[in-house]
Amino acid sequence: MFVQSFASGSSGNCYFVSCGDTLILLDAGISCRGITGALRLNRYSPTDIQGILLTHEHSDHVKGVEVFAKRSKAKVFATPDTWSAIQRLGIEVAQGQQFVVEAGCSFEIGDAKVTPFPAYHDSCDCVGYVVEDKITGQRVGLATDTGCFDQGMVDALHGCELLIIESNHDPEMLAKGPYPSFLKRRIAGEKGHLSNQSGADLAGKAISSRTECIWLAHLSIENNDPELALATMQRVLERQLERGQDLPEISVVPRAMLGPVYPKERISPLF
Repeated sequence: MFVQSFASGSSGNCYFVSCGDTLILLDAGISCRGITGALRLNRYSPTDIQGILLTHEHSDHVKGVEVFAKRSKAKVFATPDTWSAIQRLGIEVAQGQQFVVEAGCSFEIGDAKVTPFPAYHDSCDCVGYVVEDKITGQRVGLATDTGCFDQGMVDALHGCELLIIESNHDPEMLAKGPYPSFLKRRIAGEKGHLSNQSGADLAGKAISSRTECIWLAHLSIENNDPELALATMQRVLERQLERGQDLPEISVVPRAMLGPVYPKERISPLF
């Protein structure tokens, strides 16, 4: 398995996952040009992508899907309500490329096994995903754009080598920040975004002996600080782990540039 962040944040979200010969995108919230450029740095082209997994219909997750799907001919996966919302937005994906997913129901794309799970966001039907490499058994779990979490989400993420967890805001910075009151309530609500503390709590419950890396994702530029997010995650995990157990590697995913890779020692799938 190889994973790289192409972008993460309110301006766009996209992650690249390679399982054997199967290449997948988690969301397509940046332009087709941006996705194509990131793929070329990994010596791939759009037509190498077999699947695009959409979490929900908000622009920062689907902005590039229409053009990229047309260019790549990849299958695009989303829940029925998300497909309806995408169509209402005027985003067109060829009928033959549209595939429906349901939370809790696993499916396969080549060498990848994909399991969607419910997330809690102010969208029509937001989901997170766990992608498992059927060859190596490695798993990556993506849980962003959710205002809260439950045991089902914890169970879905448990056992992943890589956890991509939302760490959107610091509550005090949000409260004192420039956003209008209604937007602050939205972000902090149960269908908004996980705070640093909530994201750390989720990671602390989902972490297992297999967890190697945790990526802090979807950080707000106005209402958060990367060092604060890292410190919060580290403090919570240190309390959760047994004495003598090493912390997983913790990284902050940058907003509008290529981010960390998993596994860390691999710069590119082909190098």
